[in-house]
Amino acid sequence: MKNAWPELKYVAVSRFIGTQVREYRRYFYYAEDEEEFTSEAWRAYLDASYTYHKVEGCCSFPIYASSCIHESLEKMRADRANNFFIENFLSLDFSFEGSNETIGTRYFRKTGDFTNAIALWDFAWRQGKEKYQVLRKLGQGFLDNEIMEEIGLSPEKYYGILEELQQDF
Repeated sequence: MKNAWPELKYVAVSRFIGTQVREYRRYFYYAEDEEEFTSEAWRAYLDASYTYHKVEGCCSFPIYASSCIHESLEKMRADRANNFFIENFLSLDFSFEGSNETIGTRYFRKTGDFTNAIALWDFAWRQGKEKYQVLRKLGQGFLDNEIMEEIGLSPEKYYGILEELQQDF
């Protein structure tokens, strides 16, 4: 084959493209996304190799290729972000078929208002590690002796924490 690349050049370009794609790893939503970003990076690299003669002299080819790849991947990322709707299947605002009820309202109807729960556990976290652990265990239904054993508290310390918690709340 006349236009085949030498293996050494292919390996070097693959590594170059791999480093460019890794910078966008945080935008991968699915396992297939890395392959799509890599394909787009290869396309941009080949475009850069065909258009480099127009800007030759202003910068080296690796810098120009890197710029083209980043521009292409950034455009792909922005296009994908525009297509990520709030009613995505991962969203709590997604409605069930044949109903105006969302996942969030159906779930939290049974468990109560989740904003109050978040505020409660945030307040508990700010009280300190031991108080937070005691509250978590109490909320999970553990008995006093089980909590003392698991956290490693003496009875005096444990009951002192309970009194402090009663005063805090």
